Formats: sequence, C-alpha cells, structure tokens
Amino acid sequence: MAPLYNTYAAMPSLHFTWTAVLGLFVARRTRGVLRLLGVAYPALTFFAITVTGNHFILDAVAGGALAGASLGLMGLWARRRNGLKPGAG
Repeated sequence: MAPLYNTYAAMPSLHFTWTAVLGLFVARRTRGVLRLLGVAYPALTFFAITVTGNHFILDAVAGGALAGASLGLMGLWARRRNGLKPGAG
C-alpha cells in the first residue's frame, strides 16, 4: 500500500476548494477576460496540484464536491434569509 499512500496530501484538497469557490465567484460577477480567468484559475490549480504530486486527483474531486456543497448550502441559507422558497427565482 505504500506506493498508493501520500502522507503529505490532504483529503479533500482545500487548495482546490478555495480556487473553485473563488473562480466561480469571479466567473459569475465579471465579464470578458476576467470571466475567462475565473474559469482558468481552478483548472490551472487542479493541474498544478496533481502534476506536482501535492494531491491525488480524487483529493481535488473531493475538494470540488466540498466547494459545490458549501456554495449550495450558502445559497439555500440566503434564500431562506430573504424569505424565498427553495427552487424559486
């Protein structure tokens, strides 16, 4: 099992979680080349953390799932706070 285990990798990859959240925010709030950078930043981070061996691919996938779950929960919370029903508007 030693070749399959990386003692320095974190599961999930919070490097990728952070860049996914930030990239999505930039992509949704900007236009033009900044929007493209918002998409490219997480993709480049994914490439960098896996190629350099800092994380396995599954670590980054789990980080992306964590980012999605976090954003989903925050969206639900914001809708409830504003009095909207889930799925409305």
